[in-house]
Amino acid sequence: MLSLRQLEMVEALARRGHFARAAKDLQISQPALSQALRAIEAELGERLFDRGQGVFRPTLFGRIVLDHGKAVLRDMAALKREIALAKSLDFGGFTVSASIFPCELWAPQALARLCQDHPKLNCRLIAGDGWRCVQDLADGTADVAVTDIEEMAEKPDLLAHPLETLRILTFTRAGHPLGRRKKVEPSHAAAYPLVGPQLPKSRSFAWFREVGFGSSAEALFTRSSEGHLQPRLCVGSFAAVLQVVQESNAIGWAPEPILAPLVAQGRVRAQDVGLPPIYSQFAAIVRRGTEPTPAARRFIKIVTGLRL
Repeated sequence: MLSLRQLEMVEALARRGHFARAAKDLQISQPALSQALRAIEAELGERLFDRGQGVFRPTLFGRIVLDHGKAVLRDMAALKREIALAKSLDFGGFTVSASIFPCELWAPQALARLCQDHPKLNCRLIAGDGWRCVQDLADGTADVAVTDIEEMAEKPDLLAHPLETLRILTFTRAGHPLGRRKKVEPSHAAAYPLVGPQLPKSRSFAWFREVGFGSSAEALFTRSSEGHLQPRLCVGSFAAVLQVVQESNAIGWAPEPILAPLVAQGRVRAQDVGLPPIYSQFAAIVRRGTEPTPAARRFIKIVTGLRL
């Protein structure tokens, strides 16, 4: 079986019909090309060129090699072009799966930068629960997941590129009954529905008891079919959380950078519910041991460089 380099040598000799000119095209010495041709002919057991009056012409066997070799060289050239296009990020598609808070803070901004820098790249953003983001990554639907780092707990096949660790605050509408209390306990907050996304599996009833919710957690959360705790008002976007809070006595939660401008505008009120400070670390997550695409590498560089 001839190598790609050997096929290139036969093609150059046929095209040029001259050893010196073919060797120059191939960027090798004339003796090296002559030795290579003898090795090819020895391997095939047939002469590939007639050497008459200093001009090389393919024999019947040479023409057979050339006919088959042209298709191989053409396919290899096409493959190299495809790879070059992919490396330049001017080809193909790229998908990010992000949970609701990264969808407000990082994912759209980073994806916009990527698309602006590489307008021929087809980009897609999937928004959903954190566990679904990790599942999208695992089954190949997404190239990168952006979510709470807790979602990759006990998943050694995933690799995290950390973003920021943010304090999670609870909030209500202005005029909420809790706002009239001098001191709010978790048991008081449990009288009102929570609204938000599903929680990572690490946020269990035991975890809520440890941070001070006690038995109130059982009144606020239920368990999904996937085993995650979810508020009894479970929604998949922050816009929905905000609308429910503004139209009812529900209590929502969000990272401080999302909530701060809404509080400053008077649209909602930050509401202490008697818990110690709670923090979430977010990350851009990829599959470990799998070479990220050029688009994924560029996205990760952009998203990890964003600062709130």
